[in-house]
Amino acid sequence: ASTGEKKLQNAVGPFTDLLRYADVRLTVHGGNAGKGRREHKAEVTVHTKGRGIIRAEVRHEDMYASIDKAADKIQRQTRKLKERVKGKLGGVRTADVGAVGEDESFDDAPLALAREPELPEEVARTKYFSLSPMSQVDALQQLEYSDHDFWVYMDDRSQKIQVLYKRKAGGVGNLVPIMPEAENEA
Repeated sequence: ASTGEKKLQNAVGPFTDLLRYADVRLTVHGGNAGKGRREHKAEVTVHTKGRGIIRAEVRHEDMYASIDKAADKIQRQTRKLKERVKGKLGGVRTADVGAVGEDESFDDAPLALAREPELPEEVARTKYFSLSPMSQVDALQQLEYSDHDFWVYMDDRSQKIQVLYKRKAGGVGNLVPIMPEAENEA
């Protein structure tokens, strides 16, 4: 087994009863052939048994460090999931989801807003995912586990597709689409 596989096996070993399978993607950006400094990225997606996904993405100048940090993140998130399943933690703490860390700063936000956003002319990648009904509390947990800034889910009460997202100012927002009603053709 590769180094990445061994690290991931060690990270999730005690929790295999909750897990189905994992996808690991290791990539290199920049350096001699590209722009900027050489950067290694480790993306790990763990599919659980009936509890959604757990995801970690880490960039580092050293591939082994990116693998180690991603495995550590997955291990922490899997441990949290196991504790929640056992009922030790209770519900999700919504105030903690999406909070700004000590290292993060929004001082240069006005500079980012000063220029027009540049959107690509075509879609670079398409991802497919399973969508099953869940409560907003479960969706908040998935947002916390996913290592993304958003989580798409189907609300179990309304059966509408919704999007939770981490707000730059802190906290979590919820996008709920309002579908136009069909006009009567009388």
